[in-house]
Amino acid sequence: MPGLRRCPCSLCKDSDLPWQHSRTIKRHLERDAEALELAKSGHVGKNAPNFDPDCQDNAHDHVSSPDHQELELSTGIDMIKEAQEPENEDLNAYSDQDGMEYEFDADVSESHSEHEHEPAGCPFALDDFEPISALFSRPTSPHHLEMTHEDDDLALASSESEPERSDSDSEAADITADPSFIPRAQLFPFYEPGGTYDDPNPAPFKIPPFLSEHPIVRQAYVRAFIAGAFRGATHSLVQDMLEGSKSTIASFLKKDSSLAQIDLENFATTFSTVERRLGVNTSSYIKYFFVCDICWIRHEPDTLYTLKSPHCTDSKCRGKLYTSKRILNATKSIEKRTPCKILPYALLVHAIQRVLLRPGKWQDFQHWRTPDDQPGPALPLSEAEQFRLRGVHIPMNDVYDGWAWRAIHAGLERRKGGRWGMEDVNVRQIAQPLCHYLVDSSWQSTLTGSIHSTGAMYSTVINNPRAIRFLGEETFLICVIPGPHEPSLEQINHVFEPFIREVNTLYCGIEMDVASFETKQPVHATILMNNSDLPASRKTAGLAGHTSEEWFCPFCTHRFSSLISSECFDHYKFEAREPWRFIKYSFLARFTSQAMRDEIAVQHGKRWSAFDALPGWIPSLSSPLEWMHMVYLCLVKHLLKGILLNGGMFNSNYNDVDPPLQRFEEILNAAWWPGSVSRPPKKAGAGSLKADQLRNMLTILPIALFHAWNIEGEVPDEDAPQARANTKIARAEARTDALLAKRRKAHLDASHPTPTAADYIAAQNMERSHNYKDHYEGILSFCAALQILGNRSITSYEAARGLDMLSKVFRKWALMNLHMTPYFHLVIHAIDPITRFGPVYGWHVYPYERHNGKLGRFNHNGHAGGELEATLMRSWWRGQLVTTLIQQLKDIPDKSIEDLESIALLEAELKGQDKLGRSRGSLDVMLAAMQAEHSGERLKLSKQRKNVDLHKLGTYYDVLGYLHHAWSDTIQLCSNSELVVPPGADIFFSNTSTSLQYIELDALRYGANTSIRGQKYCYAYVDSRRPVIIEYIFQITHPCKHPAGHVLQTTCAIIRPLLQAVTMPELPWDPWMADLGTGTWIANEFGDREVIDVYRFSGHLVLCPLPLHDQLWWITVPHDHIYPRRQYFLHRTFHKVLFFYKHFHSMHHRIYVPYAFGSLYGHPFEGAILDGLSGIISFSLTGMTARQGILLFTFATYKTVEDHCGYCFPWHPMHMLFGNNPEYHDVHHQQAGIKYNHSQPLFIHWDVILGMRMTMEELRAKQGTSKRKQIKSR
Repeated sequence: MPGLRRCPCSLCKDSDLPWQHSRTIKRHLERDAEALELAKSGHVGKNAPNFDPDCQDNAHDHVSSPDHQELELSTGIDMIKEAQEPENEDLNAYSDQDGMEYEFDADVSESHSEHEHEPAGCPFALDDFEPISALFSRPTSPHHLEMTHEDDDLALASSESEPERSDSDSEAADITADPSFIPRAQLFPFYEPGGTYDDPNPAPFKIPPFLSEHPIVRQAYVRAFIAGAFRGATHSLVQDMLEGSKSTIASFLKKDSSLAQIDLENFATTFSTVERRLGVNTSSYIKYFFVCDICWIRHEPDTLYTLKSPHCTDSKCRGKLYTSKRILNATKSIEKRTPCKILPYALLVHAIQRVLLRPGKWQDFQHWRTPDDQPGPALPLSEAEQFRLRGVHIPMNDVYDGWAWRAIHAGLERRKGGRWGMEDVNVRQIAQPLCHYLVDSSWQSTLTGSIHSTGAMYSTVINNPRAIRFLGEETFLICVIPGPHEPSLEQINHVFEPFIREVNTLYCGIEMDVASFETKQPVHATILMNNSDLPASRKTAGLAGHTSEEWFCPFCTHRFSSLISSECFDHYKFEAREPWRFIKYSFLARFTSQAMRDEIAVQHGKRWSAFDALPGWIPSLSSPLEWMHMVYLCLVKHLLKGILLNGGMFNSNYNDVDPPLQRFEEILNAAWWPGSVSRPPKKAGAGSLKADQLRNMLTILPIALFHAWNIEGEVPDEDAPQARANTKIARAEARTDALLAKRRKAHLDASHPTPTAADYIAAQNMERSHNYKDHYEGILSFCAALQILGNRSITSYEAARGLDMLSKVFRKWALMNLHMTPYFHLVIHAIDPITRFGPVYGWHVYPYERHNGKLGRFNHNGHAGGELEATLMRSWWRGQLVTTLIQQLKDIPDKSIEDLESIALLEAELKGQDKLGRSRGSLDVMLAAMQAEHSGERLKLSKQRKNVDLHKLGTYYDVLGYLHHAWSDTIQLCSNSELVVPPGADIFFSNTSTSLQYIELDALRYGANTSIRGQKYCYAYVDSRRPVIIEYIFQITHPCKHPAGHVLQTTCAIIRPLLQAVTMPELPWDPWMADLGTGTWIANEFGDREVIDVYRFSGHLVLCPLPLHDQLWWITVPHDHIYPRRQYFLHRTFHKVLFFYKHFHSMHHRIYVPYAFGSLYGHPFEGAILDGLSGIISFSLTGMTARQGILLFTFATYKTVEDHCGYCFPWHPMHMLFGNNPEYHDVHHQQAGIKYNHSQPLFIHWDVILGMRMTMEELRAKQGTSKRKQIKSR
């Protein structure tokens, strides 16, 4: 490697990356020498310079000889390296749990007394606990054996040395060029002990001072702020600008007496003063702690100059807090201290206060309430009570529909006592105030441009409408966790503690100023959930990692090695863990020695987390399984690469002309996707895939696999060829087989008391299945289940059904000996977070990943010590405050020209900032759709347009026919070719139309196939699930002559529907059509032109060409996660409207097994509407005679009785003429088919069009039975 050589330092010698540049090797050797000198200096004990006689931990004196310390340091490095090995599933990596000095108790039985829960022989007890009020006053020092490899690297480096940077840092943008950059030294000004100083974090203004200024002054402030905050102007340059504006205004004052009210004496002339006047000073919201560079013990900023030593206040830690140097001024020499590492933290109370001062925000926070649910005391409802009130078939659309929303109890305090040693006690005896709940989300991210990894901790107000909930301006960036490496749990607890303190304060309630209220209003808040990816979630909650042998699942007692067993995926056999048990051992670990903490972590899977102090917080339940990472980035990715590609399912024979992998990639390349979608890669084995790409891959996976594997239209019941020796696939399969063999051996040892040699041999000789048909059937169910569970609207029944499907698939794959990761087991537990918190779209982390991307694109070059993180915090919050400033300017009643210009300038700067982190994908489309729904601006027209002559396009008479119907109540139109114009009629001229390249309806773009910009969006659904191609989009404008001066305008589209053949091919996904939304159509053939209103567009689709039986077919799949629930006819209305179904139509569905006499059994009101009114309307509109009416009603009654008779005879003429028959309607009366087959009594076309048709075969597949008789017997 040119320019590189092996580094001989202590860390690189044994690492996987020993190649370094010469300048890096020099730094590493210097660091080793400094670390050795630091270890030999022996400063860690009582006689060391960092010993503080006032420190509360002096009882733990730790005096070591230099030799002992050097050995201890070396041992720590070795163990750190072992802990930092990449997480794998090799069973040899798990710790031996034998040889404990004493054992902990087993699960506590119901008959145990209050004090029988304590561990037997344990040298501590819950009675010895400190009060919760002192919880955060006692520092927790991480043991050196728990430090990560990166943390030890920080400990070895001297605080005076230059921060270590990557070799590519020289090419990165310098952070000092960022307008938000402030050196650490300036963040902590010199404080004279005993002096009086202003509050560094003043409360935000209720009314910013600039609102009382003259518009000219406001504009001067805004321009100066933009120059300094966004365009890199120095503070001296901003001061010159303000002085110039002041002089200019003063000269105008002499000429114009109307400007006399301008107060130039108090005119701001510095950048900081302008920030305070405009209310955009980040110091009101960001507090800067300084922390130890090793243990991260936190210190208040005003204590920097009161410390007696630069060393950590914990005698067991060898870290440093600050560096110092002497500065000589005019009178005396002073000591200037610079913290080694700073922690920027956003003050949550100030942030909420700022939001509540926005006009209308209080109303936004209350939007979820129903007319019967007004603010005030309300008793919390249990899960059982809410299910009793709501039922399992009522759709959940947001977090408010989950049972946890109304189950939060106010007035609780976590105290010692109860069965598990800790309990939540209602000390205030108050009812629950339904208030603002906060969600804490993922914090780990990696910044580009250098080897500097930092984290972000966000908080979102769930009370906000979903349309705006995840926007950047509505999201609180609580803190940016200092890099350059990920902290340990003990370190991260010091970061969480100020946040938990504020949440506890908000939980008890604070009175705050609220816009439109004259008096302060009580505000309560708590954390509803911590929604992070699994590693971050486990670390935050203090739970064991997901590769732990015994504690990989915090919900049930299954072990890691049981992943090879089908019982690991059978949710009916799960043995649940007691959630409060984690709280018990968390507090036991909080107040004990480091050795005991390690034992508790091994034996009980729990470490102390700062979140455990919150009332209502349960680690396993309050940290839901995050959907994006778990499903798309883990399950789907492992299915594609681990099971299919590296599992040998695309292997080919030597003589294969068209190998399976090539056919699979043909579908990936040929599929048509909407232009707003990040389409999957063209190669199946492509590198790192984004979650959105994997989600889209899942959409067409059944089609691509069918094309890859099918032989004459059938997936063969045979095995894939074996991989050729010494190939990449063969080596991957060998590694997988070895891993599964180890896992089977461990499972055998754990589950069988005395396994025999034959058992070991049998476990060793198990082979993975390579059967095409078995794989394909499982993948079909897998895709259908994830489509159900990923819907934006879901019922409890649908969630249970989807997870039941996943359970069956995974049990089958386990019997096929396929390799499955812990996520395959954990996802089976997703029923609880969905019913608890509502559909996953209400709380997923897609938006936070977008925020991370935005943070990662700010200027940086890996500055250590927290300067980078503080800059990111200021940049984020400055954007938040500018958004508030813009809204305040817009709320000025009589805005001047200067105010309008200021708004335009600020919006232009924010627009440029918003481009950071924005990418094409489903997330942007979804967020935009929700915002459009919230704002009411559903339709946007493209700027690219031109006037056209409809005659030349051949569309004149089609459009005229549409306008005849659309404007029939307003005007009578006639064509321009008629010789005689009827009285009162208007001529519709062909040149009054404008052709649009595209439109955006509910933020989804629909384009015309005849325009360049519209071709990427020319296929779409109308009327729910009817696929069409869009030829033209017109905006029609007609100036009326009768009445004169009236102008009519409409936007319409010319479409052509896709066509189906008389005889359609049978495809394997047909039984799953209702869940997958698939449709089969003749390729390149379209129906007659139709003109429709653009509001009939109902979604995007994906179009996959599929060659089959010497013919090309088009397969359409919906590209959205909206369950096809549509209202049509009165019957569908009685199912859709909860009130109608509960009080009327449910009576008819008491008949679970239909029979003839029960055909008209139902509520009288339903009979009058559904049967009586519909018959009267059809008789009257058709103008029937009495004889014809008698024949119609007789036939309809006969058909209704026959459809409910329960018998389906072969060769019945009615069954040959009409698709609606007893079998078809029986499906509707089953529990699994109640949402399908609503058509009655003759034709079923509406069910087909709206995707509500279900065959008996599909019902059998859903219920897991093959006999119709068994279905009816349930």
